[in-house]
Amino acid sequence: MLRLMFVFFLVNALATFPSWISSGLEISFIISLEAMSIVGFVGLLPRGLLARQISYFISFLFVLLVLVVLGDAICQLALGRLLNLYLDVFLLRSIYELLITNVGLLGTVVILASLVITTFLLIILLGRLFNPNRTRKKGMLVTGFHLVLLIVGGMGIYGISLPVPADRIDTPLVRVTVQQTQHFMRMLNEKEKFIDELEANGGNSGNQNTDLDKIRGGDVFLGFIESYGVSAVFDEPYRSVLMPRLVDFGIRMETAGLKVVSGTLLAPSQGGQSWYGHASLLSGLWIDNQLRYDLLLAEKPNTLVDDFREAGYETVALMPAITRAWPEGQRFGYDQIYSFENIDYAGPPLNWVTMPDQFTWSFLQNTIRTIHGVERPLFVELSLISSHAPWTPIIPVYDDWGAIGDGEMFNEWEKTGPTPRELWSNHENVKEYYGLSLEYAINAMVGFAEHYLKGRDMLIVLGDHQAAPLITGEDASKAVPIHVISKDQSLLAPLLDYGFVTGSIPPDSLDDIQGMDTFRRMFLDVFSSSKESNRASN
Repeated sequence: MLRLMFVFFLVNALATFPSWISSGLEISFIISLEAMSIVGFVGLLPRGLLARQISYFISFLFVLLVLVVLGDAICQLALGRLLNLYLDVFLLRSIYELLITNVGLLGTVVILASLVITTFLLIILLGRLFNPNRTRKKGMLVTGFHLVLLIVGGMGIYGISLPVPADRIDTPLVRVTVQQTQHFMRMLNEKEKFIDELEANGGNSGNQNTDLDKIRGGDVFLGFIESYGVSAVFDEPYRSVLMPRLVDFGIRMETAGLKVVSGTLLAPSQGGQSWYGHASLLSGLWIDNQLRYDLLLAEKPNTLVDDFREAGYETVALMPAITRAWPEGQRFGYDQIYSFENIDYAGPPLNWVTMPDQFTWSFLQNTIRTIHGVERPLFVELSLISSHAPWTPIIPVYDDWGAIGDGEMFNEWEKTGPTPRELWSNHENVKEYYGLSLEYAINAMVGFAEHYLKGRDMLIVLGDHQAAPLITGEDASKAVPIHVISKDQSLLAPLLDYGFVTGSIPPDSLDDIQGMDTFRRMFLDVFSSSKESNRASN
């Protein structure tokens, strides 16, 4: 009987461990109905030649399902969504690179080796415990208990109500298996659905008939600030840090003779996968999973990049976080791509951040605008990554932008601040540094605007997504702020008809927020004379 109790509590603990993580490590005892069924079933296995093989097969399958459930729990904490095995396998490389950046190669090897060894040992341990050939012959009492576990567990999984409080029982393995099956079936129809949406959006040509005449004469910059979501503006503890910075943002714009309007857009992801937000905003299509992203690249419909090129702009991507080959950039059709390898930066990486935002803005002004902004106006999409986890160190924005140069001056910050391991050992400190990193990102953006925006230049800045639920809370909206800045008030006024408000603080209402996929059509409607003539002729 003691062996039966030990096996059940071990299997139950493994099955409910991911749920314990999802609940924020809240201590509570949950009974897994699958644990009851599994322990009941293996306890009824007869001795024999196949008993060992069956025991280890059940052990392997059980541990595999626990790993999937654990992955689902981590995915919900980090990305605010359920795991999708059909699409998320590709994230393993990103996780590996994140580990390399934060704990080094040796630490990564230790973590991965520990995971593999622990998994193997669990399979062996459970296989031995399940194997009836390694136990004494069971008495009627023990056999009866196994039978009760199997019947009661099976009834609960089937959906029959049990005389147990609902919050004390769970079916994590079955639930995630059903979810993954549903994901798989939905993904089978995703391509057809996406093609239909593409055709409704104008097909591969875009069918937008745009000239962007109303903004001709100025450069247009589209910047995505990492993890800048509405929670950072309106929720504590971040509001006390960000709201004063946004107020200062508005004051500095007025002082510099610049105008700003602000709004909100709904991002397709949370906590990561920022390329979905970039793709949705550029294409006018809702890209919320990797399959749709891959289909977008394969079908190659027109995007804002094409719209600007056709309107006579030179198109440039400035992506300091891209450290390897980026064929997606070629598919989007930029005239020039600047990634980590061809950005002349002499400073240090700051943990995951390859270069601070102020250098990125300085490089935009002193290199890209100097080289590419001579004969044609520029459209530049850029990623601002200083507010990317692990949010350490926090550095200041230099007042003397002329001294930034090749970034060598940032060497003084290479060994400052807590290490990622030290910072992430305290959840409250993580929250504090997240808010401070966004304050830095906004301050750097404001500095660029007040120093370098001229005439009919337009700067569009928005968040790529909200931070992970462990920062924002599980029920946070996926909305992100968006700011549009220019000296020319006539460029901004039409945006007020599309939900934008005057000033640097976005509206606090989260009702009826449009998705990032609506931005392209709105932008073309507002700034293309051909749109007005088309509407008049119709």
